[in-house]
Amino acid sequence: MATIRSARPCIWVIVLWGCGRAAPEAHAPTHSAETPPAPEPRVEASPPTASEPVVDPPAPKAEREIAYISGPQGLRVEVEGATFVPRAKPVRVGDGWAVRVEVEVTVEGTVLSLLEPAGGPLAFAGALQRGEHATRFTDQRVGDGERFLTPADPVVLRRDFPDGSGEKPLRRGDRLRLEVGLWGLGADADSRRPVKRLFQIDMVVGAKTPQPVVGPPRTADFPGP
Repeated sequence: MATIRSARPCIWVIVLWGCGRAAPEAHAPTHSAETPPAPEPRVEASPPTASEPVVDPPAPKAEREIAYISGPQGLRVEVEGATFVPRAKPVRVGDGWAVRVEVEVTVEGTVLSLLEPAGGPLAFAGALQRGEHATRFTDQRVGDGERFLTPADPVVLRRDFPDGSGEKPLRRGDRLRLEVGLWGLGADADSRRPVKRLFQIDMVVGAKTPQPVVGPPRTADFPGP
């Protein structure tokens, strides 16, 4: 009983302290009339000057549409209002072979600009396998001549591979995958763009006369036709 009575005053004091004294209320800081609050800094964007013109980003170029049509007469390629009919045949070079590429070009109702450097409008790239050794090759353009394609003047573009640029003729066991493109084609010199892979030629040299095969672009790598 003595223990219980001695605890009551402590409990009562604690309760009175909590009920009788409230925490002071928080007041927002005040400013006297003699010291007005400093105004908040204002940041104003400066207008663009004449030396900083606003330039819109260039519009992306539209994708070039190329149509490949295969028929009894072979492959036909249509691009930019022009029609290309490619053919290929083997040509004897010493004790080896080359492939002769010929492309008949016609246009309808328009005039086109064809980039024609020193080696002609046709651009070559591809892969060549000699025995176990396979290499990739690509042309280097020299010059920037121009030829116009008109409806009244169909033309035949012609080029051989190898064409005396240092590559040896193809011999038995050699395998060629030739990507044929155009250095540049467009309505005029300013709008010309390359046609990197117009068509593709595959040729394998065996014991008999090789027969090059013309087709649409696929892959430039071996194996497989």
